[in-house]
Amino acid sequence: EEQVKGKLTLMFSAMQEEIKKQGGVDSVKAGEVTYTNSDKTAATVKVTIKPKNGEASTEEIPLIKTDKGWKINMQ
Repeated sequence: EEQVKGKLTLMFSAMQEEIKKQGGVDSVKAGEVTYTNSDKTAATVKVTIKPKNGEASTEEIPLIKTDKGWKINMQ
């Protein structure tokens, strides 16, 4: 768990620096959700981040349903 937190911190720091270089975030949009199993407890969602001074990028984020709601699946 500590390794994951460390990696996430580094990843988000790098993303934050890149976003700053591009003038900040203009918009974030969640797109199509696709369930990846029959009991609908796992899914992916397409997220598009558009910086103010750059090209938008779209990532597919894996999700898992928990007792506390939907979370990003880090496995």
